[in-house]
Amino acid sequence: MKDIATHDKGITPVRIKSWLEECYKQSDIEKIHKKLSPEAYKMLTSPVGNNWYPVELTREVYNTVTDVLGKRNPRVLIDYGYYSAQHSITGVLRFLMKLVDTNKIAKRMGAFWKFYHNGGKTTAGEVVEEGGRKKRTISYYGYDAGRYGCLVFEGYARALTEKAGGKNVTIVKKKCIYKGDDCCSWEVSWE
Repeated sequence: MKDIATHDKGITPVRIKSWLEECYKQSDIEKIHKKLSPEAYKMLTSPVGNNWYPVELTREVYNTVTDVLGKRNPRVLIDYGYYSAQHSITGVLRFLMKLVDTNKIAKRMGAFWKFYHNGGKTTAGEVVEEGGRKKRTISYYGYDAGRYGCLVFEGYARALTEKAGGKNVTIVKKKCIYKGDDCCSWEVSWE
């Protein structure tokens, strides 16, 4: 496995595009389009789900979405991450999610990661119970979708934890590559 993720699967821009179209006005989408480089514009407006796109383009889209929509909604990319997870879990998988717990999801994280990213990795610590809550640390290494990319992960992790039966989910950022850490990590806790 590569130490650094160089590309994201095309399903990422496919989902970003559908999320924008479902949740935002055309005028907002046009503002985003106008600020993107030609390469990022093409990826976002005509994404191919099975293609691989440079992480730099994903980062540019996240930064631009935050620039255009983040003033009104500082949680804009958390909302996108939640949306993306919800739409990743469809059909039979949606039914099966009701039968699995967070431990089974954590064991499959590596496979999920490889589906979406070419390189890098994710890890999940053991579940610890404390004060009536369960918690685990989830980290990813070698992936840089920008400072705002971490917000996408927070929404995604919340949605998956809820789908696996977690209630009152909280997510706290513990490490960040932008603070000099070797990875980005979060403590995910739930009842």
